[in-house]
Formats: sequence, structure tokens, C-alpha cells
Amino acid sequence: MGELEEMGIGVEVLSESKSGTWKYSRLLRNYMKSNSADVLLSFLPETNLICSLAGLPLKKWKVITGARSSNPEYLKNNKLKIYYWAHIFDDAIISNSESNKRDILRVNKLISSNKIHVVYNLIKEKKVKSSYVPMEGGKIHVVVAANLRKEKNVINVIDAINMLSKDEKQRLCVDWYGLPVDYTLDFIKNKVEELSIGDNFIIHGSTSDIVEKYNQGDVVGLFSLYEGFPNAICEAMFVGKTIICTPVSDVPSFLQRTENVICDDSSVKS
Repeated sequence: MGELEEMGIGVEVLSESKSGTWKYSRLLRNYMKSNSADVLLSFLPETNLICSLAGLPLKKWKVITGARSSNPEYLKNNKLKIYYWAHIFDDAIISNSESNKRDILRVNKLISSNKIHVVYNLIKEKKVKSSYVPMEGGKIHVVVAANLRKEKNVINVIDAINMLSKDEKQRLCVDWYGLPVDYTLDFIKNKVEELSIGDNFIIHGSTSDIVEKYNQGDVVGLFSLYEGFPNAICEAMFVGKTIICTPVSDVPSFLQRTENVICDDSSVKS
């Protein structure tokens, strides 16, 4: 909020002690009406639902929501489908990939495809200060920025490294930047130690300078089971790195006919 205020954009926090999606939507509706607001923007599933309901039964303002989740559960879980069904009340939906747009249309067949607009992620251009040393220490450094969780496929990555020959291991290092979520740090470290690949898989914790880390490495890796359009790919292209990744979101169409590598997320061998 500080950045908005610095630009002269006022910020008000709307809060209510009473919980419940419908009650929050009524609170928001009253706020919109009393302030004669023109547009209501939202970017997260739960708040999207509240903003969509706030327009009922009639509204004078426009509702624009952002749909970015690529979780496959949205296609089969009825509770999660509600988030996609509610878009019927919106004036426009912003998706960050064509694949996510297709998912919304599969769930909510009443929405016109013209209402869903695809806008890819933007990254803020900045001067990269780090220097790049190709194959530093005689190893190809694959840099990954992802928390240690199941959908980031960390266990398959570790098992894949373990499948490499001794000579291949000597020429590879995966530098993983992220915090433990589904797995404890001790669990991952013990697995790496058990497989004797401590020189090949190094956990660095989180960093706020991931573009600098990408620039220092040889390859940017993304091994997720699913993603919205990933910032990692945008940032890797920004610093001109080779990419090895799974076929998430619209990534295959961006990387086709290039020397980048797309692998099967469910196949350790791939």
C-alpha cells in the first residue's frame, strides 16, 4: 500500500468482524454504493467471489476479476468450481494464460469466451548487477525458485538426480531457492544425504534477488506439476537463460522451436 500512497492513490481498508462470504459481499456492496464507485477489481479466488456477489441483484459499477489458478482440482471439485461459476456475474475476467481460460470455459459453459481476456505476467525491468561465469566450478548450475512443496515436484527432481551416472553428477548442481512447506527441511536434507547427492542438490532458502541468481546460473529450472503462467519463465527469458521445465500453463507454446527443454513432470526418467 505504501507504493500506492506514494503515487497519490488513496487507500482505505474495508474490514468487518462478522465472517461469511455473503455478509462480506453486502458490506462491500454498501461501500461501492455509498462511494459511487465505477469499477471493482479483484485478483484472488475468495475475494473474486465476494466481489461478484456484491453486484447482486443489480449494480452500476463494473466488476473485473482475475483468474490465475491452474490447480486441476478446480475442474472436478464442486466447491472450487463455485469460484469459476461466479464469474458469470462479472463484466470481465483477466486470465494469465490461455490454458487457464480454457479451464474456466470448461467449468462455466455459460460464459462468453470474449469476456475472458488473457494478460501475461509483467516483470519490472531492472538492471542486473550480478556477473555470469559459465559452468562455474566445472558444473552446470540449474537454478530453481520454488518452495519445497508437492506441486513443485521436488522429490522427483531429487530422484532424477540420483538416476544420473557418476560422471553426470560431477557436472551438475541444482541450486534450489525456497522455503519448506509440505516437506520439512530435515526430511529433504536427509533424503539428499541418504542418496549422497549433497553436491548436486543445494537448498539456499528464500531470496528476494532471484533474477540475480538466475543470471548467475546456466539454466533456469521449473519442474512443477501445475502453474499459472510462471514468473520464473518470464524472468528466465529476461536474462536470456536456457530453460528446462515441465509443460505447465502456456509454456510449451512459448518455448516451441527453441533449444529449451520441456520434460514430463510425472516421469523421473524424463
